[in-house]
Amino acid sequence: MAPVTPSDPTPDHPDVAALVAELTDAAAAVEALTGAPPAGVRAVEITPGRSVHVCAVPPDGVALLVDGRLATRRRDVHQALTAVLVGEHLLQVIDPEALEYLMEAGGRAIVALDGEPEVADAIAAVLHAVHGLVAWRQDPLRERTSLPDVDHGAALQERAWRAYGAFVRRSDALAQAQDALTPELVSALRVWEEAAGRAGVTERLADGMGQVMKACDDAAAELVDRHVTPLT
Repeated sequence: MAPVTPSDPTPDHPDVAALVAELTDAAAAVEALTGAPPAGVRAVEITPGRSVHVCAVPPDGVALLVDGRLATRRRDVHQALTAVLVGEHLLQVIDPEALEYLMEAGGRAIVALDGEPEVADAIAAVLHAVHGLVAWRQDPLRERTSLPDVDHGAALQERAWRAYGAFVRRSDALAQAQDALTPELVSALRVWEEAAGRAGVTERLADGMGQVMKACDDAAAELVDRHVTPLT
């Protein structure tokens, strides 16, 4: 679970400043109600404009804060925990460092592809899609989880996956004539393709989201029993 404040915040941005204040207030409220400062706080938007707050309470407890009070309904805690787990899974599998390395490798491949404009353009399209995915992943407002936002992240990943598929089709002729390519181009394309695999754009993330949702729902069901107050 995330720390109280978003990583690499931009205090001058009003939305980020408001989120920082919101998480800080939630942490203070949970400490006042439980007697223990939370180890982490995550805002969960359950309806547009309305958030609850999931808190990790040492040593291994959880607390759900709803309108400044600790939750009393098991269903509410289960729902919020599931959303947090799904959101955190997405943040783990969409690795900004791997995506940024892919963008660097793509730039080098485009330079090496002098004379192959169609393939270079296909790589550029992948990079454009990846840029949008990186921006989504690094937005400090990711500290607020919502299932619609999870869907948006998956859609951005799918855009990159589709663009990579187009690159594969356009580069098929080069792959068939690999023996005629310069060593520099072969190396640049190999690094690019390996980077694409590490960045996860060679597979469609949404294909596995059903299983992820099920696993997160099951894990949330176990975590509910760790709530710091009884639930009905």
